[in-house]
Amino acid sequence: MFRFMRVASFTTVLLGTAACATTSLTSTWVAPDAKPLDPQKKVVAVMITDRESSRLAAEDALVKVMQGRGLNAVASYSILPGQIARDTARAHAVLMQEGVDAVVAARMLGKEQQTTYTPGTGYYGSTWGYWGYGWGAAYSPGYVSTDQIVTVETLVYSVSQNKLVWAGQSKTTNPSNIDAFVGELASVVGGELRKAGLVPK
Repeated sequence: MFRFMRVASFTTVLLGTAACATTSLTSTWVAPDAKPLDPQKKVVAVMITDRESSRLAAEDALVKVMQGRGLNAVASYSILPGQIARDTARAHAVLMQEGVDAVVAARMLGKEQQTTYTPGTGYYGSTWGYWGYGWGAAYSPGYVSTDQIVTVETLVYSVSQNKLVWAGQSKTTNPSNIDAFVGELASVVGGELRKAGLVPK
């Protein structure tokens, strides 16, 4: 069964960023014998974070996207409140009792800043650029930009088979808020699950 882990708060990570977010998968894996998720059975969305408020907001965003893809998705906080979610044995028992078919769990692996320098256009771009600069042509100076990169691991477990059926790592550049961040992450992951035949088209 999966293990719930404490990680840095998504709220802290997302503070202060305003640029448009972009999410892409850097790696994926699918079990050779993976079977499609049953849209009639429950799929639990789990956002593993150390702040309950962040967990609630993130799971609600995940559920919204998953339901839009035809899954009977529910947020884990609705059936695994508080410390129960961190107790593997109790969580397993509840999921089995609730008839849950699968768990989609996401957790942040890390964050980093990436600085990019964009050179200006003008005299040092070419011989004739310099020539034009020397004779009074317009010059656009270069600039430095800093992006925040958030790496997330997303795992899909089959509760009935008690095994991992899909895994992926993604990177999001400049996430602005939890709803937008998780919504975009869920959309990207959902597209890959559809390609793998794990969710309805």
